[in-house]
Amino acid sequence: MKPILEIGPFELSTTAMMLSIGGSIGFWLTWREIQRKRLDPGPMLALALIAFVAGLVGARALSVLVRWPAYAEVEWWRLLAVWDRGGMAMYGGILLAAAAGLAYIRLRRLPVWDAADTMVVAWVPFIFFLRIGCFLNGCCYGRPTTSVFGIVAGGEPSAVNFGIPSHPAQLYDAAAALAIFALLRWMRSRRRFEGQLAVAFLILYPAWRLVHETFRGDPWIALRFGPLGVVTLNQAISVTLLFYALAAGLVLYAGGLDPGRRRSLNASTPATPIGSE
Repeated sequence: MKPILEIGPFELSTTAMMLSIGGSIGFWLTWREIQRKRLDPGPMLALALIAFVAGLVGARALSVLVRWPAYAEVEWWRLLAVWDRGGMAMYGGILLAAAAGLAYIRLRRLPVWDAADTMVVAWVPFIFFLRIGCFLNGCCYGRPTTSVFGIVAGGEPSAVNFGIPSHPAQLYDAAAALAIFALLRWMRSRRRFEGQLAVAFLILYPAWRLVHETFRGDPWIALRFGPLGVVTLNQAISVTLLFYALAAGLVLYAGGLDPGRRRSLNASTPATPIGSE
């Protein structure tokens, strides 16, 4: 792990570096999607910016909320300092980005599911870079293991997993994000209904996170659900997202079976630009 990069007299947080790289690639991929689909760039770039900022705020807010005792005595500005080795919670970012993005979509009267497809296929790689940042920062680490996958992380001797071979859970999630991104890229020219890419992400990623949580070793809030026993907050969110994504997928798929809508999606002529009125 290397939470701080030293370049001569300068120090740079690897978390900030990965956020910057991931954000830059997200905006670049958004622009590529705008060009490919011949969309109105103004509303879509604004949507990407709103979702990006909301995602950072949501990821930080959920992390601070569930670890409040560790932050209760720090200066208020450090609660916002995601660049200063700050913790972030992936689902907090995804949920607030989706909520803020939906509000903007409604305000501008954009096609909800088509806009969601555009954003999802452009921003899934951000998860990859955020998890690489987690790995370098030493957070979101995995459970101790004696398997060949175990790695011994560096960092401070006070770290919980210092000197103990552990699952590189951050790298597992990074690899899963790349695999989901590749699948969505393959699906985008084959989609049968608007929203298919967004629904696919909201099924694939939560399903993966249910498995991924079994490799996590960092303390996280746990919930007790009667006969189900104890599950993590991330697992509870994953199950909820899976339920709603599957329901939305069935409804959208049924609508996408309409021959008229299918022809419009598969037409070779350019689609009406999003945001142009």
